[in-house]
Amino acid sequence: MVIFEVRKILLLRRSKVTADEFVGEALAREVVDLEVDLDRQIALAAAEFGIRHQLPMADAIIYATGFSHRLELLTAGAHFKGLPGATIF
Repeated sequence: MVIFEVRKILLLRRSKVTADEFVGEALAREVVDLEVDLDRQIALAAAEFGIRHQLPMADAIIYATGFSHRLELLTAGAHFKGLPGATIF
């Protein structure tokens, strides 16, 4: 979800070169498959993160998944600004 979202934003707002750079960085890191890794614990945490940080559902799930795996979140979403473990690309 994140790779799709960030690549789309970068293609629209920046350039194909920048979008490709992001994809290269993202694929060099661990990528979590939400279809496999989304469990009850992450869903419950996502609800709390969504309220605490005013995140929409998909973004709260993405953030909770990264948080639970102790992974850095690479994103172009400005609403993640200031959240621990999130890097705005």
